[in-house]
Amino acid sequence: MRLWFRPATSADVADMCAVIDAAYTPQVRRLYGDTLRGRWQPFNPERLRLYLSREPEGVRVGIWQNRLVTVCVCRSHGSLGWFHSLAVHPDMQGRGLGIQAVHDAEAYLTGHGVRSIGLMTWPDAVNNIGFYYKLGFRAVGLSLYVYRPTWGPVVSGRLPTDALQTAFLSRLSESERSQALSAAAAIGDALLPGLDYSGWVQWTVTRQLGDALLAWHEGRPLALALADIRPENDWLEGRLLLMAPQMTAEQADLFLEHVRRWAMDHRLGHFGFPADLMQPMAAELFGRLGFRLYGDTMLNLARGPWPTAGVHAVRLGG
Repeated sequence: MRLWFRPATSADVADMCAVIDAAYTPQVRRLYGDTLRGRWQPFNPERLRLYLSREPEGVRVGIWQNRLVTVCVCRSHGSLGWFHSLAVHPDMQGRGLGIQAVHDAEAYLTGHGVRSIGLMTWPDAVNNIGFYYKLGFRAVGLSLYVYRPTWGPVVSGRLPTDALQTAFLSRLSESERSQALSAAAAIGDALLPGLDYSGWVQWTVTRQLGDALLAWHEGRPLALALADIRPENDWLEGRLLLMAPQMTAEQADLFLEHVRRWAMDHRLGHFGFPADLMQPMAAELFGRLGFRLYGDTMLNLARGPWPTAGVHAVRLGG
């Protein structure tokens, strides 16, 4: 049986939530039992509406006889893209529809210039891992969250102004913002040729969902942090952290001190980022600075080149 795939619309949101909940509820229960992680929470329709507003063509649904039976959300960032929330309704599983949904996601992403595709799954989901390996994906990292209290400086004393310059995107003029977005793209390109998160950064700041902090030295862009303010959770939720391979340890420490002060300016008790601790620079950085690990571990899988130097801290989903 062959599905018809198309971009989702706002009218599909309720059906999409129903498919995701039906597919994921029994799976997480099988994997994690009656634990907090095993209790799947109903998928928030506002999340899907947010995805639709961000990259409308990338929210994909599969249709069989006028029934919505698969869901997949794609994100494209220059040469790198990923998909997440892939779901096939349990009534339709075992018929090759998941493979069709992956192929549709790949066609969408490659059509938008993507050369490397990533995704996440649970480390305990052996069947999922085997499914993706058969489709040519490989394990490239372990993703979890690292966090740190805002009390206690990352770098003591006055910050040396000659080691690193920083600016918030929201506080720049329009012409300065254009230059900053080009700098954000340059940082991504230093990690993986063609990687470009500037569209995501601009979308987040324009919609006032968060802000981006950029750092450079002697005209060379070095680091980018994209974060949301979460006063209800008392933390600065980092969505993306990039550090160019040539960034020194001192500069990396200074940049995270700027992020800590960013959180303190909003009277938040913690700040943190998603992180891949299989990246040597990331593991050394977060370990040296006393970050703690939040145990929501996911396995990163990818096909195509993947960033291996510097820090590429991002959750391949959401």
